[in-house]
Amino acid sequence: MSPRDISLTAKGSGTEAVIDGHIIFLQGIAPADVEDDFRFV
Repeated sequence: MSPRDISLTAKGSGTEAVIDGHIIFLQGIAPADVEDDFRFV
C-alpha cells in the first residue's frame, strides 16, 4: 500500500482532514483524537 498524504488541521469545532487531496470535516473531533486512528498510513 502506498503512503497516503494526510494533513490534519483544527478548524472551528472539529478537524479538517485532507487525505490524498480529499477534504473531510470531522465535527467535534480534535486533531489529537484523530492521529491515533491513522496508524495504518
